[in-house]
Amino acid sequence: MDVTSLDARAFRMRAARYRHLLEGKRIWIWRGLLVLGIAAASVSWFAGWHVSITYLIGAMTILLLQLLLWWRLYLRTIPASAPLEGETIDPNTQADFRLLRGAYKVETPAQLWDKLAMTWPAQFIVNRLLLGFDEIAPRMSQSAEDLSELWQHAYRLSRDAGAESITTGAMVTALIVSGEDSQQWLRQQKLQTQDVINVFDWQHRTDVILQKLEQSRSFGGFARDWAAGYTPLLNRFGHDISTDVERGAYQHVYLQTHAQDLDWMLETMAQKSQNSLALIGKTGAGKTSLVYALAERMLDPRNHALRWHKVFSLDSTAIVSEANRSGNLEQLLLKIIGEARQAGNIILFFDDARSFLTQDSGAKDMTNILSQVVANNAARVLLALRPEDWQQLTTVAPDIATHIQQLPVREPDRALTLRVLEDQALAVEADKGVNISYPAIIEAYTLAERYLPDQAFPGKAISLLHSAAPQATMGWVLPETVQQTVESMTGAKVTAATDDEQDVLLNLEDHLRQRMVNQSSAVQVVSDALRRARAGVRDQERPVGSFLFLGPTGVGKTELSKSLAALYFGGEDRMIRVDMSEYNQPESTQRLLAPAGQEPGLLTAIRMQPFSVVLLDEVEKASDDVLNLLLQMLDEGQLTDVNGKTVSFRDAIVITTSNAGADTIRSFIEEGYDLGDFSQEFIDQLISDQQFKPELINRFDEVVLFRPLTKDELLGVVDRLVGDVNQNLADRQVGVTLTEAAARAIVDAGYDPRLGARPMRRVMQRTVENVVSKQLLSGDLQPGDNITLDAADLDLE
Repeated sequence: MDVTSLDARAFRMRAARYRHLLEGKRIWIWRGLLVLGIAAASVSWFAGWHVSITYLIGAMTILLLQLLLWWRLYLRTIPASAPLEGETIDPNTQADFRLLRGAYKVETPAQLWDKLAMTWPAQFIVNRLLLGFDEIAPRMSQSAEDLSELWQHAYRLSRDAGAESITTGAMVTALIVSGEDSQQWLRQQKLQTQDVINVFDWQHRTDVILQKLEQSRSFGGFARDWAAGYTPLLNRFGHDISTDVERGAYQHVYLQTHAQDLDWMLETMAQKSQNSLALIGKTGAGKTSLVYALAERMLDPRNHALRWHKVFSLDSTAIVSEANRSGNLEQLLLKIIGEARQAGNIILFFDDARSFLTQDSGAKDMTNILSQVVANNAARVLLALRPEDWQQLTTVAPDIATHIQQLPVREPDRALTLRVLEDQALAVEADKGVNISYPAIIEAYTLAERYLPDQAFPGKAISLLHSAAPQATMGWVLPETVQQTVESMTGAKVTAATDDEQDVLLNLEDHLRQRMVNQSSAVQVVSDALRRARAGVRDQERPVGSFLFLGPTGVGKTELSKSLAALYFGGEDRMIRVDMSEYNQPESTQRLLAPAGQEPGLLTAIRMQPFSVVLLDEVEKASDDVLNLLLQMLDEGQLTDVNGKTVSFRDAIVITTSNAGADTIRSFIEEGYDLGDFSQEFIDQLISDQQFKPELINRFDEVVLFRPLTKDELLGVVDRLVGDVNQNLADRQVGVTLTEAAARAIVDAGYDPRLGARPMRRVMQRTVENVVSKQLLSGDLQPGDNITLDAADLDLE
């Protein structure tokens, strides 16, 4: 059979054409006519009008009623009359009503696209993918021979999605991904074929949900309310989850990973004893969603044991606030549990149960009450806890573990998480009044995985979408919107480089040399690494760059680190400095890995400021165990604290410094060698002397040697120090300059081959700053003045 042939006389085809007479606002006109007909029939009957008139009005009213029933029971969806089984395709019996109407009298894919482009499924798919209708239309085939393949493709897509008919969304998807250049065109749009199919699946699930919301609900809710009886405290301090689910106010993606969990929860809570559960999982892993899914499953008439039960979520904030006012949390909670027990069909859900079971936030310890409730099966209880909270609870009240069943809640994988995000995006849209694109959902997953390590999926990505929604552009949440949100949250550079930033990156050497004296090799190596990182040409699982700076004291190793923090990361305060000589004992690893917040050290700083320069000073003085942790950091881009929480260094530049071999470098330079002439020989010697292990040296992107500064180069340091003095004097509106003789005198006074530029600042304080401060205090230096100091003006003794 020609799968493109549509019979205009077929019943479903005619029904599809008639349907538009009743859809939209027109259905209210017909309903109004029905009401008028009923009213007219009643008036004619009681007013004693002629019987024929009464019968005529009655007959017309009955016809209207039949028409509206036909709409409600059939025309609204026009279900397929043949299942999607095997490879048999018949559009007349299998296409949905939109596709039937759109495909009528079309001869080419281009004509079909013109008919379907304005349908809701097409609008959903195209807009969510951020595609343009004007870009798609010219790509449509003008060949009638291609229609057959399109129907086959749409059939397979519909069948794979679990649809009961060949859907309009499936045909729209087939049209978009068809064509010889479709793959290349999609790549130009930063999309893949699977992305289009995923959005079709999203559209189909949304369509199914909307159809369910249109259908009338059963009277189960009335039966549950009647069975529950009078529960004023529960109504005041709790939230009826079952009613939310029944009214369609909550969307839960039925995750296959949770299917067995739900079955086990239903079986456990239906028992006469030990029917309470603790859901244990990381924040955001889906514990609350699992409870909503349980409430949804309990609506199923086949779940006879818990069919009339309701799930109430208790509001810890309201309960604790009321208890603090009245002074008796224990009595209040006992009354609430008493109501649930008396009702007999209430399941109490303690979301974020630690609020009830710890001393935090003014709450009293309620573990004794909980132990009694679950031990005596006084009420069915659900607790949502993090693993550490459960461990703390069982330590304080070990009896609880024997009476409450435990269910670990696992994070869903990427594919399932994306489905959750798609469906929850609709709730975010309704709440924030925006639209969320599919690329934004992908970006939310990717960035949440990288930058929100303390939470679990899908919760952390959902939270990111909520945070991004207020920043929507023209009503749409785009990938750039999510990137900007992450940048504001973490300080990490996620968005594409701006023109100003590109200029800084392309000319980074020049910018760094304005703050550095010599060290051209080090400046070049670091600049190249930053450009690679910002362009995305690097290993994303490692730090942005990792360097070992070797050289004498006072030659610019720390200054280059500060310059990077200022130019690229936004300020010198973006440098995290750690003195590795403080970690020179085997037990130092415990201090280094202390949980963030507990020890004000490296992990605390990098968690608060992940986009930073990490400067590890005097690394050769650290213990071997600490150096092994450094190997892990450089290899994996992360460390794990003693509580098992991961801290990322993947958005940081890690710089380690060492003075090891400084005398050797100085000797080579004094003999006239350039750094490149002896750098490899020097590094090999450090390994041979066991000052560094080869595996550590090999982990760095670059080992950079710094040369000693000559007296002429130190003049440049003096110029920069004078600039610092003038910056400090800017508020006083005075300035200072040095003659060349004065500058050379300061260099001569501070020059020490072993200490490089380090003594220069002390000499500046002792000379220039002292002179300026005396003249300011004496009044000799007034606002607007600029003084020039010669060597004779400086106290160099």
